Amino acid sequence: MTSYRAILTVAIVLLASVPLAQGGSALINPASQGPIATFSPTKLNFGNVKQGTRVTGTISVMNTGNSTLDLYAILQTKPSKGDLTLTTTCSPSIPLAPGASCTVTLTWLAVGTPGPMTGSILFTDNAPGSPQSVPLKGRVVQ
Repeated sequence: MTSYRAILTVAIVLLASVPLAQGGSALINPASQGPIATFSPTKLNFGNVKQGTRVTGTISVMNTGNSTLDLYAILQTKPSKGDLTLTTTCSPSIPLAPGASCTVTLTWLAVGTPGPMTGSILFTDNAPGSPQSVPLKGRVVQ
């Protein structure tokens, strides 16, 4: 005789909660998970930065899925104030294996009139939810 309680327990164990690009979650079978692009931090805040000063921030990109993550492009929007430069160890020619990571380093030169800066980094890849965006913010102060 089949125990329905045992079947339900097995079904629950086979399901995993996976974060989505918009902050929700979905239940999927881990065996069919594929690549998952995980960003840390999910938002980058440079804080208050004196006019004419450069500050640096880093975003880590990690493949928390169970198959290769292919990064096709990493694009930056023009910040609303100042200049932003991007350097990275991530490469479209080097896929990220499960558990592997790379970094994106951003340097913001806070110039212009005092006030808030906004921008974003856009990641295009083969993971669900692509393209993913990491918002940037900061504030130019005197």
